[in-house]
Amino acid sequence: MSSNHIQKQGFEVQLIADPGVNELSRAVKQIVDEVFEEHGHKGEFDLALETHILKEYESPETKGRKMVPIEYSTVLEVEGVPFDEIDKVLFNINAEIAMDRILARVA
Repeated sequence: MSSNHIQKQGFEVQLIADPGVNELSRAVKQIVDEVFEEHGHKGEFDLALETHILKEYESPETKGRKMVPIEYSTVLEVEGVPFDEIDKVLFNINAEIAMDRILARVA
């Protein structure tokens, strides 16, 4: 999803244009549907409280910051993914990001 589709102001993020779903796999579409079914009715503060009890959550105050991003590797580690598999996943994520950047320049 590009900046043509989302707008960010502070901690607020708003969808400003429909990015479509053509590039999503069936598996990803199913995950999105399941997450929305379970959490779509909840307010932003309820969602924030729920995320703060996750094992991978780190309070920003401990770092003297307003927010602390949760790294992919942290999520995978907390879920018990073996380190060699984490390395493979991170390699694939970085390769995909690099390809997206290349394709964005071409488009």
